[in-house]
Amino acid sequence: MPTAGRASTNCSSGKTCLRAPASSATTCLRFCQSWILAEMLPQGFMEDQVTAAMRRLAVRRLIETPYSHYRELPVDDAQAPTSFYFRATSIGIYHIRFWIGSFSFLDAVSTDTPIFDEAARAEVSRLAASFDIKERLRKTSVFRDYLESRWHLSNFHASYFDLPTVLASYNREFEMVERAVERFTGPRRAYQR
Repeated sequence: MPTAGRASTNCSSGKTCLRAPASSATTCLRFCQSWILAEMLPQGFMEDQVTAAMRRLAVRRLIETPYSHYRELPVDDAQAPTSFYFRATSIGIYHIRFWIGSFSFLDAVSTDTPIFDEAARAEVSRLAASFDIKERLRKTSVFRDYLESRWHLSNFHASYFDLPTVLASYNREFEMVERAVERFTGPRRAYQR
């Protein structure tokens, strides 16, 4: 496995790969897919899943190759993404640093994400079409708790990303929504002139 933040040729492609240190969210580092596969396969993912995900991320501009393959240069489906280096785009970094744990993001993606826990899925499905902020808070909190529980059950050993810490960093935002719900759903006050 490559050393944190240093070049290494230990990748199966024979190329020089980089591994990001945990504090490198704004550092521009390149990763070859062989290193990404080495990280994902022990977590139970299959090579085809990782390859397809890398293509989708590149097409959606969350990651890119140095020469904008997939985004500006068409790539034949038969060409393996392992022949490219990847790096996160500013859009991809924004998703991870500023959006992934927010109330609005979790509210939006909760209905599109597969949920394998029956109770959590039932609650999110029941509240999916609601515009009521109290119900949206309930749905999003259930989904957030589900994600954190799955993270712990998965036993990921990644030092460069810690989902529970990211989710905890948005506690104030959830508390603000809770206060708004309490303020607007509490006892009605008489209008005073």
